[in-house]
Amino acid sequence: MVGVWGMGGSGKTTIAKYVFKGLSSQFPCRCFLENVKDDFQKHGVSYLRKQIMSEVFPNSPLNARCISYDAMKRRLRGKKVLLVLDDVDDIQQLEELAGNCKCFGPGSRIIITTRDKRVLDGHDVKHIYEVKPLRTTQAVHLLCKHAFKMNRPQEEFRELCLDIVKQLGGHPLALRDIGASLYGREIAFWEDKLCILKNNSLDKSISQKLKVSYDALDDHEKIVFLYSSCCFNGAYMDRAKMILDPFVFKSEPRLVSLMEKSLISMSNNTRLWVHELVQDMAKDIICEGKANKLWERQMMWNVKDVKSLLTENIGTKDIEIESILLNMAGETGFCINPTR
Repeated sequence: MVGVWGMGGSGKTTIAKYVFKGLSSQFPCRCFLENVKDDFQKHGVSYLRKQIMSEVFPNSPLNARCISYDAMKRRLRGKKVLLVLDDVDDIQQLEELAGNCKCFGPGSRIIITTRDKRVLDGHDVKHIYEVKPLRTTQAVHLLCKHAFKMNRPQEEFRELCLDIVKQLGGHPLALRDIGASLYGREIAFWEDKLCILKNNSLDKSISQKLKVSYDALDDHEKIVFLYSSCCFNGAYMDRAKMILDPFVFKSEPRLVSLMEKSLISMSNNTRLWVHELVQDMAKDIICEGKANKLWERQMMWNVKDVKSLLTENIGTKDIEIESILLNMAGETGFCINPTR
């Protein structure tokens, strides 16, 4: 078994499809099962087993409404199978659909894509490939493929391409979607798009894709994630844990869980790191429905917003701001009058 693990939109499915296409000719029995998480929740495990059997044995119609794991195992025993389980989020899905390699014939290969490393560890998957952000050259090629239908930018767009790639942090889904939105556009449109990205404004489709991982967190993990993204990105991990512990009892297991779910990572084994787009998604969550209500936000990071809140005395007694993180570089100071 091989696991492909990474954040939402990082290219896990694309990699799995590429491998599946390359290996298919070597496997008479093969199946690529997409959207396992959603279909498991909507239709149940028997529906997914029936899909597997229909693809592996296309000339053998299935009459049974429900297919048990034992029945599927009997049909596949001794067969050389190539099976891809795409977007798995629970170990039960693996146990019900794949069991272990002993269920299949010699030479079989099972490929699993997931956002949560614990699913792979819990099923004792030994070979795990972590999908990381694209390098700059790769990112430029992907952006240009969709924006210009070629692998390199037109000369007058070169600097804009590099700036957009920097803002998107090598995220394949974002590069694809943003690139497609820029196809055939004038330079002025590109400049406006870059300005929007610099102001932490995510396209809705990208934000929704990333938010799936956030929605699956428990309440304590959500708190740790929002603090990590908005206040501790780049901070030493030990410092982040020290500050978080009063808010969430024993923050370290929560941080580990977030790393396993590809929402945060560690740089050089010392510093907490959050991908640019994931950080933007976290800020969107905090500001959701509160764009013009600064006093209702519990975390603040924009100098202008903080200045407005503190100098204009627009807070309320009902909301306690838990965190203010400011980078005052290039900003003039301002006075606070607590009695105003």
